[in-house]
Amino acid sequence: MMPDNFQRSYPEQARILGLGDAGLSTKSVEGAARENATQMCGVNVWGSINWSHSLLRPTKDYMKIVIIICLILLMTVLGGLIYIIAPKYFEAQQVERDNSTKCKSYRTLESIAAAMYREDPEGTEWLSKAREAETRRKQHKCSQLVLDE
Repeated sequence: MMPDNFQRSYPEQARILGLGDAGLSTKSVEGAARENATQMCGVNVWGSINWSHSLLRPTKDYMKIVIIICLILLMTVLGGLIYIIAPKYFEAQQVERDNSTKCKSYRTLESIAAAMYREDPEGTEWLSKAREAETRRKQHKCSQLVLDE
């Protein structure tokens, strides 16, 4: 035990050691030094880790940061999944539409217009059939038919 006159004679050192204001604390110098070393280093005198150290204790600020990082990671993963899955989904939808009877009728009408054009390029019948086919394609959202010439 350190006498009270140490605390009175050296108040700054007593404050650093955690002895409090002059004469108000009954802690020993050894106990105060051990406690200060534990608080500063996070390791107690026997070498084991002090798990109650403030750097190791999650605070509200650290929890906010962890939650924000988790949300950003989750959004990145979801964005990647959407980026990968969305084109496949839309492609499957288009294939389904193209296999419908409405799109099949469009392709048939387009083939008829192309055949009429080959027979009489100067005629107007093929043009009306082509316009009707184009209207059906847009109306039913069918893929455009590419004809070989």
